[in-house]
Amino acid sequence: MKKISFLLIVSFFMTSICLKAQDNKIKPDSRLYECFEASYVNQMEQSNPKLVAYYNYYLENSFYVVDLKQSKPVTGENINSVTLIKDLSKDKTIYFSEKSFDLKKFNVLKYKFKTEDNSFSTYIWKDAGIAIIFLPRNQIAEGYQKFIKDNKI
Repeated sequence: MKKISFLLIVSFFMTSICLKAQDNKIKPDSRLYECFEASYVNQMEQSNPKLVAYYNYYLENSFYVVDLKQSKPVTGENINSVTLIKDLSKDKTIYFSEKSFDLKKFNVLKYKFKTEDNSFSTYIWKDAGIAIIFLPRNQIAEGYQKFIKDNKI
């Protein structure tokens, strides 16, 4: 009887661990499928979940947005000079042409935004009435390290 009770407890414990591991699985943001082949995203999800977590983090935390209507003018590069990434443009030069901004749909990974290691990069998007300000790469990396530590990834 003790053996059966022990086996039940161990079985329950192992099931709990497995279920918890499934809950902690990193799910790719749907915007990754706009930039990468589905097979690559699925393979990355299985073999390199920290990379999926990084891309997810980058999509949400690499930039912030400010309204162009400020007391002091916002300066930066015209966003219409930015091109689509090579994989999506099929070796053609396709410039940024989006007209409106939706934070949950905007995909920074689709474009060749220039970012710096130690300074902010600003892009003026007149059509949307905003400026997109990219954090320095070192701050993004620090934020990501804190994110994976806090979320036990």
